Formats: sequence, C-alpha cells, structure tokens
Amino acid sequence: MTHGVIWLRLECDAADVTLFIAPDREGNAQAFARGGGRRLVLLTRAIPKQLELSVTALAGALGKTPVDEPDQTLVLRLTSTRASTDARAKLLRILSLGQAMPRWPADLRGRNLRTHRGHFWPAQAEEVGLELGLRDLIKREGLSAASAVEARAPFETAGFVTAVVDDVLFAARDQQILQGAVEAERCLRGHGIRAVEAAEFLGVSLGYPKCCVKAFARLSATDDLSLAAALLPAVRHAPSSVLTQWLLAPLALVSHAPCSSTCPSTMNLARQILAGIEARDSGFTVRWLGVARGLHVVDEVGRCFVLRIEGHLDGAGPVVVQDALELLWHPEGGGVGARPATELTGQLLVREEGRLVAPGFSAALVADHSGQPDHGHQ
Repeated sequence: MTHGVIWLRLECDAADVTLFIAPDREGNAQAFARGGGRRLVLLTRAIPKQLELSVTALAGALGKTPVDEPDQTLVLRLTSTRASTDARAKLLRILSLGQAMPRWPADLRGRNLRTHRGHFWPAQAEEVGLELGLRDLIKREGLSAASAVEARAPFETAGFVTAVVDDVLFAARDQQILQGAVEAERCLRGHGIRAVEAAEFLGVSLGYPKCCVKAFARLSATDDLSLAAALLPAVRHAPSSVLTQWLLAPLALVSHAPCSSTCPSTMNLARQILAGIEARDSGFTVRWLGVARGLHVVDEVGRCFVLRIEGHLDGAGPVVVQDALELLWHPEGGGVGARPATELTGQLLVREEGRLVAPGFSAALVADHSGQPDHGHQ
C-alpha cells in the first residue's frame, strides 16, 4: 500500500503545532515518534506547554498503527485522539510522496509574466514597495555565480548597493541595511542560536509583517514545499482575499508566505503595493484581478493553475471548473507565460480527504482567492 504525507495542525486556544506523518522507509530519518512504518515530524520548533500532552497522545496513537493502515483511517483516528478536551488535530492536506513544486527562475521578479496581451507587470512589486517606504531591502535567491553578477547590474545602475552571499543577492539603498542583511543571511545558514533573530531582522528589512515573520521563524523547515504545506489553508476552506495570494509567484503582490490567507497586515501591504502600481499604470488593478482572482492550485507534479470554479471548497455542493489558466516557465525563451488549460474546463473536482481530484488531476496545495480584495467571500 502506498502512503502519502499527512499534514496536521494541532490547536488549543491560541497555541498550535504543525506536523506531518510520512512513510519511514529507512528508519533513520529525523522523527519525533515512529509507528506502523511511518514517522511523525514536528515542524514547529517549540511545543507550547498546553499542547505537550496532546503531541504525546498523537505519538502514542501512531505507535499503535498497523503497517497497512490506509491514510484516511489513520487521519480519522488521529483527529479523534484527545489528551485534552480543548485540543484537536485538524487535517490540512495529504501530499503524494512525489509532490513537486514549481521551479521558477531565480530572477523571476526581474522577468515578466507574458500573456496573450503582452507583458503583464508594468513595474516590479518589490521595487514599488521600496519606493513607497514599505521595505528597505530586496532579496533574490537560488542564483548561480554567473546569474548573480548579471542580476546585480541593473540594481547598481539604478543606484542600489548590492552584495552576494553564496546564491543570494541583496540590494538596498542603505549600506548599513545591506551589511546587516549579509550578516543575518550568514547567521541563518549556520542554524545557530541567533537564527531566529536573523530571520526577524531580514523579515523586517524586507517589509514582511511581524506576524508572518514570527510564523516563519517558528518553523524548523522553510523550503517552498514545507511553507506551502504548513501555511496554506486546509483543502476545505472558505474563499479569501486575492491580496494574500503567494502560492503562484508570477501573480503575487507580496514576496513572503503570509501567516494565513486572511492576514490583515499582508492585505494592507499588498493593497499599498497595488495602489503604487496602479499609479504608474492606470487600469492595472482591473487587469490583475481578472487574472489573479480564483482558485490557486499546484498539482502533485508541480503544475500551476488559476481555476475559476462554481461552488466553494468548504461547501457541500459540487465544485466545477468553469475556466482554467496554467502558468508556465519557458527556459528557452527566458520568460514566464500562461495558457488556457481547456482540458480542465467542465471537470468536477472531488474533495477527497486532504486533496482535490479529477480525472488525470490531483492537488493538495490549494488556496481559494476568489474573494474580493477587501473581503473573503464573493
């Protein structure tokens, strides 16, 4: 039997712990607990005191798991396990073992989304944020040595000071901010006791809301997949504002992973950036909403879609795809493009435990951003 990766959130009052349960093939990978051929891994760095007994209870329940127990049966058992009447485990999603994430170019923000109408962005959202005083720093990650040199040139031409730390480029207007970012990045890579402080400094310099920086710093794994699995809403959720969209990077106004899809601070930040871009290019807001509003999806093979749907993920009725757009990276052309995904039009999306499925389609990383900019529901 093939098992997936079960992501859960344990909640009690204002405290929570995020964890996942994955197949334990070798038996020597990091784990808080093991059982039934699976391992339990905590993503939250520190367990809140009021949840210690509940985490222990979940670990004990996993220890009694038969090797061949289906994922859905295990989820039902774990979400009904109680060490306290106030604590409960909530299923976020069940990822396939081969779950892929989109591989956007490292200098994505320096490129532009191309649609059938031409280039989409009239200005880079990060640079607009810097000009508006919403941030002091710009960061580009995943660069090669050659691309780092290439990427810093336009910043320096525009009057920025720049620095490269391994595969990361920083650009700022202030030399002191730049030096602080370099030191913080090196501290983060050392995973020392000052790593949380370093993450907080970088977050503030990049203009990220304090609540989102705090949520990021609490996680022990911060790769793209872990962030998406831990911070996106559960598969069954109500529509939220399109302003908090981050899963599909080519359409994002913000460059951080919000602490939640309803984060008011992220909405306020995105609203100011959108207004700044609109001031440069009248009509951009309408164009952006026309593309960005919808159900944002990364399927199990890493394909990215914006789906217009009939129905709601948290409702009881059917969810039918009315229209679909796939975002694509064309390495040979050096750009990000979009195409109508007509093969999904008319498909019925079935809400299975922890994922959405249709013929030839399965996705557990979903975020319904069909809400208006200032409201969740349509």
